[in-house]
Parts: sequence; structure tokens; C-alpha cells
Amino acid sequence: MSTQRLDDCGNDVVRLASGDAVRYVRVQGVERKTTWGYSIHEMGVYGTPAS
Repeated sequence: MSTQRLDDCGNDVVRLASGDAVRYVRVQGVERKTTWGYSIHEMGVYGTPAS
């Protein structure tokens, strides 16, 4: 697994090895950027379903 920070706003890209099987994806807020909480504007999970 490798993680890449794209900018200062907390956008992350997490890449898994092609053979890693994943069943669930969890998003965990670690540090709020405002007093209002967390905002997730977009989240995507891409890959090929297991057979």
C-alpha cells in the first residue's frame, strides 16, 4: 500500500498492490481543518470485482 498526499487540503490517494483483495473501505477523519467538522466532497473506489 502506498499513500500520496496531493495538496494541502488533505486529499489522499491510496494505492494497493494489484493482488490485494479488499472487502471494505473506511474513511477516517483524523484532523479537522475547520471548526465545522469534516467535508467529503468526493470519494471513489476503483478496481475489478473478485470472481
